[in-house]
Amino acid sequence: ITGQKSNIDGLLGQLNFSFIKGDIRNISPDNHPFGSSIDQIYDLASPASVTYVTEHPIEAATVNAVGAKNLLDIAHTYHARFLFASRVISAFGANYFL
Repeated sequence: ITGQKSNIDGLLGQLNFSFIKGDIRNISPDNHPFGSSIDQIYDLASPASVTYVTEHPIEAATVNAVGAKNLLDIAHTYHARFLFASRVISAFGANYFL
């Protein structure tokens, strides 16, 4: 909702990269679009906009909590590495990376 596909322009077209658009709140180890071979999962779905988080608190919280849990379940099932990236500092009003 808050990201832009242009952020991954350099990765699109790479043989070892797949971009899948979807809602991580609605997936599970038995129902996901990743195929049967998963090496790594990068959870970059955290909304970074303070305005978005304050205007849509339920969506922001469930993407972070339920979505991350779903991806962790998939990573565990397939023995895949998992990276969770969040900009928690945005919740406090700062909009920069540490």
